[in-house]
Amino acid sequence: MRRLRFLTVLSFLALAVFNHQAGAAIPEPIKFMMNPHVHGDLIAFSYQGDIWIVERDGTLVRRLTNHLARDVSPRFSPDGRSVAFSSNRFGNNDVFLVPVEGGEPTQLTFHTTGDNVEGWTRDGRIMFATSRGVMSRFYSPLHTVSPDGDLPLPMEMDHALNEYVTLRVADSPDGSNVRDQRVQTASSLRNVRYAEWVEKNREFVERESDGKIAYVHIEGMNQPSLRIFEAEINRFWNAQGIIVDIRYNGGGNTDQQLLDILERRPYEYWNNRWAAPSSGRRPRQAIAGPKVMLVNARSGSDSEVTPLGFRDVGLGSIVGNPTAAAVIATGSYGLIHGGSIRTPGSLVVNYDPTKPHNHGINLENYGVAPDVFVWNSPEDELAGHDRELKAAVDEALRMLAAGLYQYQGGSR
Repeated sequence: MRRLRFLTVLSFLALAVFNHQAGAAIPEPIKFMMNPHVHGDLIAFSYQGDIWIVERDGTLVRRLTNHLARDVSPRFSPDGRSVAFSSNRFGNNDVFLVPVEGGEPTQLTFHTTGDNVEGWTRDGRIMFATSRGVMSRFYSPLHTVSPDGDLPLPMEMDHALNEYVTLRVADSPDGSNVRDQRVQTASSLRNVRYAEWVEKNREFVERESDGKIAYVHIEGMNQPSLRIFEAEINRFWNAQGIIVDIRYNGGGNTDQQLLDILERRPYEYWNNRWAAPSSGRRPRQAIAGPKVMLVNARSGSDSEVTPLGFRDVGLGSIVGNPTAAAVIATGSYGLIHGGSIRTPGSLVVNYDPTKPHNHGINLENYGVAPDVFVWNSPEDELAGHDRELKAAVDEALRMLAAGLYQYQGGSR
């Protein structure tokens, strides 16, 4: 039901039209609105870095915030009189509150880690996820803060997550060798849901391509994701092609290693006399067939550097919709009072030998456009149909049928 309401919200918002001045109409519909939340007849959402409110029928559009920073994740209070949201206007995300009538937002949290609004508790406190005090990228515990801005408190969980439970087990259904075992439950189901999503996509690609095309998703441009990618290339080394999905990937710094693996071409076989003719290929950690990279507007930073490099070295086709245009290499510096500041540190440009210093396109504010444009609509999401993934499979099969990307020992 929650999923249905979310997608219905997007459908209504697609009908609303306006420009940056609240209430002014333009002939173009809104696109790429984010984080909708419903209260009664009102819908709050994030658009172009600000918080907006609109009636369910698409009328009476109002902008609640107007700031150069990025304001996201609006959530109505239980009484509908105010909206909590996250904003990076002072560095990392903090929790802010603004009345539905508008006005100057009030900052409620002040911390060097990110505080991301998730909702409200029944007793009227703002609930947010934060990494304060936790050294794990997979787990962001929930905290709460009052609308008055008191000291944030860890949220007391009323379920068994992140606790131990006692299970009674036996060797057989008849109860032989019964004993109690103490088991630690998962602190978060995020990884489980992510693994289910990847496996569902993999099964779809397997079915649509009749087993010819492999599918991998790269969660982040970091070392754990790189290790998984290497293992999956080893697993699918004999596939006739591959889809490398980097949608919803916030970046990192592993583009060199990823492209190095994808660029490899077979050069030799060491064929054991007792092995199949296909065994012993060198390098084994490579895909010899067509390669498709799948991107969307949630591919940011190094997951934009990667597809542009993928295109520049001629590895295959890019499918999806333009990336986030958020490429800039930054660094964080500690301050004497314990805080930190993050500033741009490096320019990122592609390689172009026809330009001075071989510096080509500046990737900052440059979203990488796909070769095949496709976008999952709210209706697709509601129907459970991944139009982007289907287009990627079709493109891989088209390339495979053309025979242009199956390495035969000659130059490309």
